[in-house]
Amino acid sequence: MSIKLAALAGLLSLAAAPAFADTLITASLVQPVNKPAKIIVSDLLWSCDGATCNTQVPDERAASVSLCRELTREVGAVASYGSFASDQLAKCNAGRPGQTTASAR
Repeated sequence: MSIKLAALAGLLSLAAAPAFADTLITASLVQPVNKPAKIIVSDLLWSCDGATCNTQVPDERAASVSLCRELTREVGAVASYGSFASDQLAKCNAGRPGQTTASAR
């Protein structure tokens, strides 16, 4: 019986493993969305409300400037994105309407 319990516990831990491999990304928008919305950007579901959008991103994509740029195509320029430094934020917003002063450099 204990072998069955150990096997079940092992299977349950494997099933839960992907949840621990995600990073919550929060983007602060320069211009708030008109109403709460759920949008899909690059196969990720973003929840946007006011000037904030959130999603769960696989760890390997968390620092992706291209993912940030794809989000700006849908919701406009971002004032912050996850833990991006100012140079990453500038690359994300490059060429986007509503750029912040920091991203225009």
